[in-house]
Amino acid sequence: MPVPFKKDPEEYNQRKLMAENAFDLLPPDDDCFVYEDIFSQIDKSQLEKKYSMLGQHAYHPRLIVAILIYAYSQGIFSSRKIENKCRKDLSFMYISHLNCPNFRVLSDFRKDNWQFFKSCFCQSVAIAKSLGMVSLGHVSLDGFKFYANTSKYKAVSYKRLNEAYAKLEEEIEDLLKKADDTDSSEDRIYHNGKGYSVPEDIKIKKKRLAKIKRVKKALEERERKEKLQEDIKDSSQISYADTEAKLMKARGNFEYCYNGQISVDEKNQIIISEHLSRNENDKNELKPAIDEMIEAGVDAVVGVDPVMDKTMDLKSLKQKAQGKICLWGGVNQALTVELGDESGIKDAVKEAITVLGKDGGFILSPVENVIDMSEDVWKKVIMFIEAWKDLR
Repeated sequence: MPVPFKKDPEEYNQRKLMAENAFDLLPPDDDCFVYEDIFSQIDKSQLEKKYSMLGQHAYHPRLIVAILIYAYSQGIFSSRKIENKCRKDLSFMYISHLNCPNFRVLSDFRKDNWQFFKSCFCQSVAIAKSLGMVSLGHVSLDGFKFYANTSKYKAVSYKRLNEAYAKLEEEIEDLLKKADDTDSSEDRIYHNGKGYSVPEDIKIKKKRLAKIKRVKKALEERERKEKLQEDIKDSSQISYADTEAKLMKARGNFEYCYNGQISVDEKNQIIISEHLSRNENDKNELKPAIDEMIEAGVDAVVGVDPVMDKTMDLKSLKQKAQGKICLWGGVNQALTVELGDESGIKDAVKEAITVLGKDGGFILSPVENVIDMSEDVWKKVIMFIEAWKDLR
């Protein structure tokens, strides 16, 4: 006797007698319905101006934007896989209105309209906020290392760049002299006045020299900008393939990467701001993120640290934040309070209150919790409080 497994429902092989919408098969709380509502409110007017009345009709830009953003929210980034989803996945079919753009249409649209995607990002945050999906009460900023399109084995040190540069210049000079001698000799024989063409090996070496010059210049500019020093260390390294990537520790290994930063609201994990950084850690990332936090309507930002964030100009930060967002912190807890002395604590409190506390919008506090609760450190905490009392 066969095992009595469950049978397929009768509807599986039976045509419907009454008209039915296929999307009724989706759960009522499927997120595609929320996304559709958000996408319908995004302003596409600037993008629509790029299209012409002539030629073959294009897919509406709202449709392509909706498909791409929905796909990315599901962790699908391949344009070919997105096209396949539009053919087979019911939620994607709903978002695409049963259209199925070719993968090349999708990828070209993204490349050609990158700035529009940035504005869509800001608009979607505002709409999500109006729907109550974003509280903006607690926003967290963190980073993640993205591998660059290069390898640490394609890197070169500043010392090696200088050596290769000098050697190639010498080789090119020798080759040019040899070519010049050959040209003069042939002119004496043929007298045709045709001149000479640059030999292939000279072209190759000149091309290599130009590449070394470009990479060397990029390394010098990066070191002087980031480390504020004229003398470049011989051990400083840069990648030939991607001069903008930095050597960072990622997943236990050192690789050429970028540090992707996002600020996330705690309520529904809505992304409030994003930017790409070349810093190895997350200590200097508040300043680039604060503009988007202000635009999103964040009330206060915690972690204003003038010690760890060496790139932060407190005056310019205060000017950006004035009347728009409250700044919280101002004094480093470890180096200034726990390990510092009375003079350093007073100076730090005075600078924070004078610069950040001007015209309000500032909460004075050590950036992080004081960890060391020994008697000596507690005395320094009292010094911190007394310094505040003297200046308030």
